[in-house]
Amino acid sequence: MAGKSPKTDPLEMDRRVGEVVDLVLAGMSAREIHRYLREKRADWDIRDRQRRTLLERARREIAKASQPRRDLEIGRALMRYDVLYRRSFAINDYKTCAQIVRQVTDLLGLAAPQRHEYTGPDGGPIQHENTSLPLPELKDEIRRLMGGPTPGGDEAAPQPADRLPDGFPGPV
Repeated sequence: MAGKSPKTDPLEMDRRVGEVVDLVLAGMSAREIHRYLREKRADWDIRDRQRRTLLERARREIAKASQPRRDLEIGRALMRYDVLYRRSFAINDYKTCAQIVRQVTDLLGLAAPQRHEYTGPDGGPIQHENTSLPLPELKDEIRRLMGGPTPGGDEAAPQPADRLPDGFPGPV
């Protein structure tokens, strides 16, 4: 391996980043972009680390491009809310004014997070009770419901209502 290749001039680097941005926006995965650069842009003579750097710069460019747009849209929305608020106030529509204040508060993230606390009657603690049966009683209840004999009980325990009529075969 010979020494380092000459450093790419900034204008060429910007052009390359622009091309990688186009590939990202076209929906290519990082792996596909690496393969594309290796196969179609062999004249660039760059290694894997340099391809990763190009991809990272392209992603930063995309993120940077979205920020001014976001600021513009938030500013535009706030100005529209201001106009709506002034017009609503002028016609004494205070309900709409209050809704606009809530919307602006939500847009800017000024509202504190809501905390929900559940309480019982009159703000007291929630009452709960353990309704589970002790294991032996639970087994007896299951046998009774299934129509089987219960210990110390009648062998002819009542049959459940959902059993099959006589003459129908049982489950296999």
